[in-house]
Amino acid sequence: MEKRPSLQHYGVAFNWNTPGAWTAWVCNLLASCLLFVLYRSLTTLQSVDEFLPFTTLNSNALKHTLRASSLTLSDHDQSSLMESYKSLSPYPDVSAALESVSRDPNTDLVIFTNGTRTAVTETLHSSPLSSHAHKFKDVVTVDTVRKYKPAPETYFHLAESVGKDRESMEDMWLVSGNPFDIVGAKAVGMKAAWVDRSGSGWVDSLIEGKNGRPDLIGKDLGKVVEGIEKVGRSE
Repeated sequence: MEKRPSLQHYGVAFNWNTPGAWTAWVCNLLASCLLFVLYRSLTTLQSVDEFLPFTTLNSNALKHTLRASSLTLSDHDQSSLMESYKSLSPYPDVSAALESVSRDPNTDLVIFTNGTRTAVTETLHSSPLSSHAHKFKDVVTVDTVRKYKPAPETYFHLAESVGKDRESMEDMWLVSGNPFDIVGAKAVGMKAAWVDRSGSGWVDSLIEGKNGRPDLIGKDLGKVVEGIEKVGRSE
């Protein structure tokens, strides 16, 4: 079976809690609120058929979060916080997992993200994972289709980018730490693996049945790669 794993960028490979990237008060007070606002913004923009580059969306979500929390940051500090995306450290299991995937001649590894190509590429090349950058066949973003994951168009765009048609979606794996991404991939026929770094288990129950949960769950990227390889050997 030809496997084309697609890796969601932030949260799977890069650690949001990188020391120095976020100050303690941001981690404790703003991080969860910021993510909530960010994903609410994605839903809102999608529903009114609007699209903003993800860097702009992040910046707007931060400003909203600060106002809602009655906090103030200077323009310089806000810019510095947004720049911290480029200095996130990878989780310790990621390097070995990428090395394992790259040894499989039947696998093409791509990054698939709501983020911009520039931001993702800068993060990758400025991190300890820079030596693995050549292992990725491509960085696939949603800018072309001007929709955000989990819109079906984004996953079909991914397929087209790697030379697949809509009848071959099941040949591809999506690896993500975001439940909405897992459900979006399953809805179009992809296989999906969820990286459960918190160890809390799959609790999302918005969609019932097999399309509402991942095909496999791993506590880190290494375990997910092992699981995908095991499924491939059994097919």
